[in-house]
Amino acid sequence: MAREIAIEECEQMHRKLELIHRAWTKEREYLAPNTVGQLAELDHAQIVAPPHGFEIGCVPITIRQEMVPLDNDKK
Repeated sequence: MAREIAIEECEQMHRKLELIHRAWTKEREYLAPNTVGQLAELDHAQIVAPPHGFEIGCVPITIRQEMVPLDNDKK
C-alpha cells in the first residue's frame, strides 16, 4: 500500500541525498562487494547526467529513449 511522504521526511531524505552527492566521488567504492548471487547489469544508456546547475540534489530518471537521426539521415 502506497503512502504519501510527509514534507519533513522528504526534506530529510533530500538533505541526505545532497550530502551523498557532495561527499561520494566516483573514484572510491562505498559498498562491500557482494558475496552471494550476481549483481544486476545496468543498461549504460540509462545512466544520465543531471542538467547543468542541478548536479547536487537531483536524481535524473530516464523515462524514454529516442533515436537521434545521423547527419546523413537528415534530408
